[in-house]
Amino acid sequence: MSSRNIGDTPGRSHMGPSASIFPAFRHCFVPFLIALVLLFVGVLVFYNFLLGDKVLLYKDIGADSINDSYIYFVHLSDYIRREGFPSWSFYVGMGQSLFYLTGNLIWEPVIWLPRELIARALVFQHLLKTLIAGLLFFRFLQLRNLNFCASLLGSLLLAFSSYMCMGSCWIINTDEIVGFTFLLFAVEEAISRSRWVYIPFAVALIGLVTVFHLYLSAVFLCFYVPARLVEIYSWRPVVLSRVCARLAAVAFLGIGLAAIICLGSAYSILNSPRGSGMIANFTWGPTPSLFQLESPFYYVTAALRPFSTDMLGTGEQFRGWENYFEAPTSYCGLLSLLILPQVFIGATGRQRILYSLFLGLIAVPVAFPWFRYLFWLFHGGYFRTFSLSLH
Repeated sequence: MSSRNIGDTPGRSHMGPSASIFPAFRHCFVPFLIALVLLFVGVLVFYNFLLGDKVLLYKDIGADSINDSYIYFVHLSDYIRREGFPSWSFYVGMGQSLFYLTGNLIWEPVIWLPRELIARALVFQHLLKTLIAGLLFFRFLQLRNLNFCASLLGSLLLAFSSYMCMGSCWIINTDEIVGFTFLLFAVEEAISRSRWVYIPFAVALIGLVTVFHLYLSAVFLCFYVPARLVEIYSWRPVVLSRVCARLAAVAFLGIGLAAIICLGSAYSILNSPRGSGMIANFTWGPTPSLFQLESPFYYVTAALRPFSTDMLGTGEQFRGWENYFEAPTSYCGLLSLLILPQVFIGATGRQRILYSLFLGLIAVPVAFPWFRYLFWLFHGGYFRTFSLSLH
């Protein structure tokens, strides 16, 4: 008879408790280290707001932070304490429903604070979103088989990109980066590891920003998913169609999760002056023709902003095309421009074709504004969220 106990596992008799603890420790240590690096850089960038006498509220071109975001945060903070769940308020216009803003209770946690603490807490809210976006993007890059250093660099470049930093003023920018980074991570988890559970929650959270963001997420999925599947499986229509159909069905679950809020958001948009078409979305004038070009000033702005958002001035001192917010917001670190050609080094022929098509897909709407108007369903020629694709 063997002297081994009944519960012993063959081949593991010499393994101590530390052998099973070490992988778990390593699994937790890496995200903790990334979080520390992100927070360290965040403290350096927002030092004056954390330890100084400044708050993330602006009076110049960023006055939306005071005239729109802040006053709604304060009102919702008061409302949930006095009335409860957001429903109807006579403090907005002549009275209207606040139900469509319910998603802000998740996206903007400062609302849960007393009104006198909100202004000071805005920087901590922004750093929290920076941390979440950085961690999600780090994990996404790891799923794409990038090494630790490349994944860390990518997370830092996204977390402190121009679009994300502008979100310290125009808060919707930050929400978009967190939402679409979560969706990017969720889709990659589904494709590479067959974990589909994250997709409905990612879609639902994006829908809580505004109902229009469901359209933007659909555009993202329609471009990214087929391209990623072709990269993995080559051109196999049956396999591609089956995976895309399954992903679409799972994404619709997310729409269902957020449907009750999205319906309120849709009603609000359709009855607003811009959403109903009573006024123009912006002052660009009529939609340009298919291959109509912009002014030389526009192309100078589009060429310089990837090198620095402030190269043409900051805030009201901006001297580029349109204004500081509406101009292309494509800066994501000078290093990303320098290493861009390395995307094609070591790539397969199929990957090089896909990457070239992707770059063309970005360049064409910048060169020919008609395609950017198409992206916005001919309701304006914004960059805004389109700038995310430039990252």
